[in-house]
Amino acid sequence: MRAQSLMNNMDHKLMPPSVRTGMNSWFFQMEDRLTQGITVLMDNIGATINVLFNVFIVPFLIFYMLKDFEVFERTIVAYLPRSRRKAIVSVMKEIDTALGNYIRGQFIVCVIVGIFAYIGYIVIDMPYALLLASIVAVFNIVPYLGPFLGAAPAVVMASTVSFKMVLLVVIVNTLCQVLESNVISPQVVGRTLHLHPLSIIFALLVGGELAGIVGLILAVPVFAVLKVIVQHFFAYYIKRRTD
Repeated sequence: MRAQSLMNNMDHKLMPPSVRTGMNSWFFQMEDRLTQGITVLMDNIGATINVLFNVFIVPFLIFYMLKDFEVFERTIVAYLPRSRRKAIVSVMKEIDTALGNYIRGQFIVCVIVGIFAYIGYIVIDMPYALLLASIVAVFNIVPYLGPFLGAAPAVVMASTVSFKMVLLVVIVNTLCQVLESNVISPQVVGRTLHLHPLSIIFALLVGGELAGIVGLILAVPVFAVLKVIVQHFFAYYIKRRTD
């Protein structure tokens, strides 16, 4: 190390041996800590990139799948047996409706969260309340990291006001996310999908346990699709039994 070389070249009269030994020990410790920090960073950077990829790419994949759903539908229908084609097309249309309702429900949730954040910012007298609340609403679309990304600009702005304002902003955003995850999202998304709020919470718990962040993202739409398939299966089974 350059700093250590400078220390070794200094006149012994200017620095007692005990002080010099202590400084050398300190430099060695700093070098070890820096090496360990770089090692940990390099080990975790792959996992971090993978998480960010999942968070930002999966919503776009879902969007394009929904956008080109009719193309996929026509391609699949062409390979279906004629005797089952009508029933399968009916199932696919209901799945399309369910996924569309889920997307609309998510947008409604984002708007409600933005309104609550705006009210909270107004109550604590936060500057630029409407702009910062709009950022909270937009980033609420992003699962898992969305609430943190949405609250970050408000926290930075609050830090220019006072430490008390930072605490108030954190409290407002925490309350908004607690309401969103436990009340707003289950109620709104549950109504749009005709599912009980407890079913939504259960789907999120199972999805998060099985597949982490990706599971949280896909839990509700997958649950809605399975609901449609199961309903048609039982309807077909009952029809066969009664015939």
